[in-house]
Amino acid sequence: MNSRLRKTNKWEIVFFVCFCLMSFITILFAPLDKAVAFSVIDDGMYYYRIAQNFCTSGKFTFDGITITNGFHPLWFLIILPIYFFISNPWIALRIAFWIIFVILILAFHKFLKVGKLMKLSIGGMIIALFIVFLNIRSFTVLFSLIEAPLVLFMYLIYINYVLKVGEKRFTNSKYAFHTGLILGICFLARADSIFLTLSYGIFLIIWFLRSKIKFSIFFRNLLTSAAGFMLLSAPYLIINYAYFRKIMPVSGSRKIQLLSEWRWLYNPILDIYKRIVPRISFILGVPDRYNWIFLLLICFIVFFLLLLIFTGNRWKRIVVTLKPIREFVLFSIIHFLFIYFLMPSEVFVSAWYYISELLIVSLLIAIIIPQKRKISNALGLVMLLFLFAQFLFYPTFVRNKKMTWAKIEIAEYIRNNLPKNARLAMVDAGITSYYSQRDFVATCGLVGDYETVELIKNQQFKLLMNKYKVDYLIIGVPINIDFGFRQNEVYVTKNRSKLGDFSQGVKELILYKGSSGELSKIYFHMLSNYKDLNSLK
Repeated sequence: MNSRLRKTNKWEIVFFVCFCLMSFITILFAPLDKAVAFSVIDDGMYYYRIAQNFCTSGKFTFDGITITNGFHPLWFLIILPIYFFISNPWIALRIAFWIIFVILILAFHKFLKVGKLMKLSIGGMIIALFIVFLNIRSFTVLFSLIEAPLVLFMYLIYINYVLKVGEKRFTNSKYAFHTGLILGICFLARADSIFLTLSYGIFLIIWFLRSKIKFSIFFRNLLTSAAGFMLLSAPYLIINYAYFRKIMPVSGSRKIQLLSEWRWLYNPILDIYKRIVPRISFILGVPDRYNWIFLLLICFIVFFLLLLIFTGNRWKRIVVTLKPIREFVLFSIIHFLFIYFLMPSEVFVSAWYYISELLIVSLLIAIIIPQKRKISNALGLVMLLFLFAQFLFYPTFVRNKKMTWAKIEIAEYIRNNLPKNARLAMVDAGITSYYSQRDFVATCGLVGDYETVELIKNQQFKLLMNKYKVDYLIIGVPINIDFGFRQNEVYVTKNRSKLGDFSQGVKELILYKGSSGELSKIYFHMLSNYKDLNSLK
């Protein structure tokens, strides 16, 4: 790539300032509960409860009993020192938000560098920055306390490196080693980044077949890249196998369904209508009868983008511009297909899975925007209007995140009224466990062990409750039905929300107390009648 890069444009500076202001107002200087309600997803809080338990017990455990590997190691290692020095969980959480902010500032800088290296237009960069950092959904994902900001940063480091060294990553053993090292760190940041390593390997083989060089040179570069990858990732894999006799994290074992739901091949639009659209209308406070408008809007945006990409000479420009990072493009495609077909329960709800796809989409759109000052200024003003609209909408957004407020409410009740050695069970237990400072069994199975996963899959709930000595159970119950088990009720939340399957209506969180037999009966009754009572993440 050309070593002479353009200077940072005034619009890029403006949007950097906007990102900082947005972070200060909604996260860093906002009341902690409000920041959590605005951005945090339940899965993100698992890291912090496990880190707390490790600093007090020396074990990687969420529930206080089983050792788990249900987390991505690099992000865990970054936040772990907080709890060695800070005992106050609320101060620790505030520090974690500041760490995320610093990482995102570095990522913002790397993204600007990518735009300069790829010679993207100012207008294109304005839209790309809004897509990755400033629209309210990606912004909240990046501040969700999960590994997403680190993954974004590592992917941008990889793209920057590839753009700088070019084909040397295939032809030179030194650069192949460095490439493998970065790939290994990406893998530690998020395990499904293994597909990025796979994509690099595919293009390394293609380079060998096309260049007709000696096999010995190809094999040397293959070995050196593999050595770079294994240098940091091998210890993690060895520890995983030593403790669990498995390499895959327990969370992956729980979510991967091995093509069991072929329905995802033929009804994506129906699932968008059932899963994405209700969430949008709920957060916006729009009545359900207008859901079809959101579906049409999504379809129109997709159609319009495809029209822009495949008309004129734009597609040729896209191919030429993205060729230097072709393995990252392939990785994003493979990664999306993997989630779409093998993890169907996550496709339309787990936005933090799609960091690589988010980057590629933003770059695709940026590439097709021509370099014209009038277009750049117009796009800059339009994006500023969108940002202003988001700030106006922010109070409504936070207020409507009632699924989180309900978890905080019931957690406060538990912290103030239940003994410290109480053990509870809940489907998505991250936020409630951390806020209550109590040990929870997450019956989603993401942060237990492999035995726990099998008990959940086989619906052996009494054995599950016995194994963990569960005293209390929390589930979401639709308010318009008589669920029963009144004699076991301890607390019912005042905050009510549409959790999980929105077709079941508004629910309240209920805390139950009972024996393992009683609690397993309640849990089985919930699953038998309401198959998806998971809270919205």
